Amino acid sequence: DSIALCQKAFAAVNQANMMESAGGRGNRTKIGMLIYNTSHINEHYGNLVTYMRLNNMVPPSSAGR
Repeated sequence: DSIALCQKAFAAVNQANMMESAGGRGNRTKIGMLIYNTSHINEHYGNLVTYMRLNNMVPPSSAGR
């Protein structure tokens, strides 16, 4: 469900509306909120990579293809 929600949010932002207020707390624009979301997801992935390496696992981004 969370992936579907993010896909919907990303699809709704375009060049015409990206500088509009995202609403909610703070002063972020719609594009700013998507940039924040992407950074936040990357931080969580970094935590998962650390956990996997501590458990002798290879993260998907490091695995061979």
